[in-house]
Amino acid sequence: GLTALADALLRHVCRRLYVEADILALGSYARHEITPSSDLDIVCLVGNPEQQPAAEAAIQGLIALLGRLRRSEAPVDVDLRLRPDGGKGLLARSYSALKAYDLEGMELWERFALGQARLVIGATRAAEVVADAAFGLPLTPERLGELVAMKRRVETERVKPQHKYRDVKLGRGGLGDIEWFVHLHEMRYPTTLSAGTVIQMPDRIRALARAALINAVEAEELLEAREHLLRTRW
Repeated sequence: GLTALADALLRHVCRRLYVEADILALGSYARHEITPSSDLDIVCLVGNPEQQPAAEAAIQGLIALLGRLRRSEAPVDVDLRLRPDGGKGLLARSYSALKAYDLEGMELWERFALGQARLVIGATRAAEVVADAAFGLPLTPERLGELVAMKRRVETERVKPQHKYRDVKLGRGGLGDIEWFVHLHEMRYPTTLSAGTVIQMPDRIRALARAALINAVEAEELLEAREHLLRTRW
């Protein structure tokens, strides 16, 4: 599918440009749910801080090359809005820098996004470091309230009132609601659900049922609804 093509393209370009960094997919790209209009959300890390300057330059080259493809009408657009240092400008940071940011002030929405990361290129250690940051903070009622407020704000900004029940991704009962339902459970019970180790949504829904957080009928309803919404989106 499109996700496999996107993975192959990134790997090919990284080999061509000698990009020595770990690249992880986020969001719908991580979940194998991209469409021709989807951005490729990624985050880039390096194990050794001394490799950061070289990795930074190589990733800038990666963005430039993919930009040329985009201008040639290839449906590929990389998004690095989620920076591993709180959006301070650098495209790649070391594991230690990510850990420091985790301790110093990583925002909840960043943890939410990092909790659905899939390694595309690089060392498995990168995925472990990202998962530690994503699930290291307990989901208290106050933090849950903050995340829910953020979700509502995004939906209000992006969905017109007349489309509230018709937007397949962000509308009421859409793909976003299923994603949030599953991922908030993972943030609440990360150990029970082995959060961060399984990325594809059907497996994550079934994990909720195995943990008795939902029943078998509810799991099947969610799986069927998700498949219907994905077909409708296409």
